[in-house]
Amino acid sequence: MLNKRNAPKIAIALTTMLAIIKVFAGIFTGSLAVLSSAMDSMFDVLASSINYVMIKKADEPPDTDHNFGHGKFESYASFLQSILIFATGIFLFYEASRRLYSGETPHITYVAAIVMCISIVVSLIITIMLRTTAKREGSIALHADAAHYAMDLLTNSGVILALLIIKFTGMVWVDSVIAIIMAVYIMYSAFKIHVNALRIILDARIPDEDLKAITSVLDKYAPYFKNYHRLRARTDGYMI
Repeated sequence: MLNKRNAPKIAIALTTMLAIIKVFAGIFTGSLAVLSSAMDSMFDVLASSINYVMIKKADEPPDTDHNFGHGKFESYASFLQSILIFATGIFLFYEASRRLYSGETPHITYVAAIVMCISIVVSLIITIMLRTTAKREGSIALHADAAHYAMDLLTNSGVILALLIIKFTGMVWVDSVIAIIMAVYIMYSAFKIHVNALRIILDARIPDEDLKAITSVLDKYAPYFKNYHRLRARTDGYMI
C-alpha cells in the first residue's frame, strides 16, 4: 500500500518519463505545442519534488526548536502549490482571452494529439493515486499535489474536446471559451486549497463536528476528572 512518502516518488517518476517522451516527440516533429507541454511536465516534476521534500520534513519528530513537531510543513507545501495552480489559471485565462480576441485558429499535429492523450492517461493515474493516498493519510500536501495534476488532466482533456468540436462544427472560438471556463475553475480550486492551507498555518479552530467528537470522548471519562473548560483545538498541519 502506498504511503505519503512513496506516492510523490511515483508521481515524479511518471511525470519525468512523460516529460522525456514529450521532449523527444517535440524535437522529432518540431511541434511547439508538444515542447510547451514538455516544459509543463518539467514544471510538474519540480512542484512534486518540492512537495516530497516538504512531506519528509513534516514527518520529522519534535525537536528543541519545534516542540510541536513539523507537521505544518505539509500546510506550507499546500500553500505553495495553491499559488502555482492559481498562476497556471491566470496564464491560461490570459492566453485564452488573447486567442478569443485575435481570432487565432488552434493548430495541432497528430503526434501532438497522441502525446496529449498519453498525458491524460498518466495525469489520471497520478491524480487517483495521490488523492487516494491523501485521503487515507490525511495529507493536505498530497491533496494539493493531486489537484495540480487534476488541472493538467482538465486542460489536456479540454484541448482534445475543443479540437473535436472544431473538427465537426468548425466553431474555432470554442477552443478559447472552453479554456476560459477551465481557467476560472482552476483559479477557484486553487483559492480553496489556499484558504484551507492558510487556516491551518494560522491555527484556525477545527470544525464544530470535530470539536464535538473530542468533547464526547472527554464526557465519556467525566467521572475520572473534576472538570474541563475553555477547550481549544487546532490541527498540526494535516487535513481535518
